[in-house]
Amino acid sequence: MKIYLFAVVLIMPISLGADDRENTFHLSGAGEEANLDTAVYTDNAAWNPELIPYLSKETRILTNWQEKIRLPDPPANSSERTRAELDYLKNLESVRSDDQKNAILRELKVIGMKIGAHEMGPMFEKETSLPETRKLLLAGMHDMEIIIFKTKNHFNRVRPTHLDPDIHPSIEVPGHPAYPSGHATQAHVLAYLFCELDPENSDDYLRSASQIARNREIAGVHYPSDSAAGQLLARQIVDRLLEHEGFRSLLEKARREWE
Repeated sequence: MKIYLFAVVLIMPISLGADDRENTFHLSGAGEEANLDTAVYTDNAAWNPELIPYLSKETRILTNWQEKIRLPDPPANSSERTRAELDYLKNLESVRSDDQKNAILRELKVIGMKIGAHEMGPMFEKETSLPETRKLLLAGMHDMEIIIFKTKNHFNRVRPTHLDPDIHPSIEVPGHPAYPSGHATQAHVLAYLFCELDPENSDDYLRSASQIARNREIAGVHYPSDSAAGQLLARQIVDRLLEHEGFRSLLEKARREWE
């Protein structure tokens, strides 16, 4: 199983008519609100080509996930909420440190993440000392990835840089829509599963996931509302996984490795 998880990047185009291209990528002036709110991904041509296959893949465990998993709409591009979030991102950028930038780079791929005390790279190696845990995590992540990209495709939210040119990301802007944050979803799915395996360290797992999500805001590629939606999506994904008999069987086998 390949784990891309938002490591491959592409600057994304947005949907704008010829008359809309000037004075659109900023949030000043009520007359531009309509233009702002029509700025979305238009079709698959805007996507990183390596990620497009996720849009046609089917989940293995959560076969009816569309009926049970719901997210609220993201704030409108012209909303006061979005204005405040963009200002917040610029404040984060103004104090972005080298240590934060290094963490952001490490976390581009799942194998660079650390959830609690656990480095994900060794956890996903075939030679891991926790093979049943690896199976559990991979099973959950397979469906998670598909749900993330299909949900992103549904909401089609543009990245912060497309609304405010004064935001300067520390990494390239990913080639897929912003909402929900894939990194926030991914980190929290892993954290929630570790909480099932090792509840005594739940606070550490959740703290790590929250920091990974926030690092994407510090990087300038996600709004805070993307992160919040990612956490909400992760909670729903894990809750639905835990309802599945086959997944619960994987969980019980993995728990024995933590005794």
